[in-house]
Amino acid sequence: MTDAIRDTRPKQPKGPARALRPVRPKDNGAGGKVVTRLAQTDILFANIQMITDGGDNNLHAHAGMDGLWFVLAGCARFYGPGQDDVIGEVGPRQAVLIPRNFPYWFEKVGEEELEILQVEAIDKSVRNTRTDFGAITQASSEARIYSLDGELLRKGYEKEPG
Repeated sequence: MTDAIRDTRPKQPKGPARALRPVRPKDNGAGGKVVTRLAQTDILFANIQMITDGGDNNLHAHAGMDGLWFVLAGCARFYGPGQDDVIGEVGPRQAVLIPRNFPYWFEKVGEEELEILQVEAIDKSVRNTRTDFGAITQASSEARIYSLDGELLRKGYEKEPG
């Protein structure tokens, strides 16, 4: 039996490294859901979501994304395949891992605004489709999505990037 040799030489980077300093959108307290696109590459993206009253989403699954949801402020309750199956309630410095094809949804819990970091790894070997197990919520259809610089990119989204 021979030991495998791992090539650890640096590869050509896909782009420059950079410090990220997101601008907080001016309308983040207007209710619902505000999303700031923090970063995106061909295999990963990260958002910061700020959620006030009514900022929940519907039961859905992603065929090509594994997601990590890390709470920065507030509290979130994540639900699993049975719509009411609680995966967990997480507060600051706690997270939930959602593997691809796993049906989930989440909501803000309590009075404090939920600020949550969403990091998604994209499996390039499959078509990244989103399966909705119910209607898109009003909060998701009216979500405001911003660039890192605080510029409004669009209002509402039904498909995740990838």
